[in-house]
Amino acid sequence: MVNWSRAAQLSSISPLQPNFLLIRQEYGDAVDIDGFDIDYGNQVLTVKFGSLGTYVLNKQTPNRQIWMSSPVSGPSRFDWDQTAEAWIYRRTKAKLLETLESEIQQLYCKDFCSRTSNLDTRGPAAIDYSALLHEEEFHKLADSTILHLLDKIEEYGDAVDIDGFDIDYGNQVLTVKFGSLGTYVLNKQTPNRQIWMSSPVSGPSRFDWDQTAEAWIYRRTKAKLLETLESEIQQLCGEPIKLC
Repeated sequence: MVNWSRAAQLSSISPLQPNFLLIRQEYGDAVDIDGFDIDYGNQVLTVKFGSLGTYVLNKQTPNRQIWMSSPVSGPSRFDWDQTAEAWIYRRTKAKLLETLESEIQQLYCKDFCSRTSNLDTRGPAAIDYSALLHEEEFHKLADSTILHLLDKIEEYGDAVDIDGFDIDYGNQVLTVKFGSLGTYVLNKQTPNRQIWMSSPVSGPSRFDWDQTAEAWIYRRTKAKLLETLESEIQQLCGEPIKLC
């Protein structure tokens, strides 16, 4: 079992330490990125690169992991590697800090190139998510869902005795802590028209709006967001919650 506090001490630029926040803030100040914003609160680091996407990093203490949702590589979970003294995504052996360096450079290059060149870059066409759901409609649907969850889960936390329960909504990120049982983080990914969730039960997942079902759906499993949360929160806390 990883010594969680020791791992945090060893990682001198851990994404959940203030000096990492300072480094990224300095980067944002130095590089011209429209809509750049960075926030660190409730042990969640949120970095917005405007229309290019949003990073969210948070600790999952029960799993001894750092979870990241990325607009480039999607959701991933990093474990502390004692030998490498780094956070490693075991599926690909990628290091967290190196991944962020590469992806942020890729995002900035994408932004820079889009403003300086109209050349046809031959390659596979990317999915145009904006054609599936207009941005204004996406924000309306996603905000309504997240605010609904904020109200319902806050009521649940007041009614059910859970040590360490805390809920916070800031910078368009909903963070729900169930003490030692784990933490949920939900955030919007506007470029993809998705709600991304990191769950202490099912891990990271991405939900798309399904017009027919009128619900947020995880396409890999066909699971609905609200039903998933109802099932998982009852599993964690032992008391039912009504979200649908």
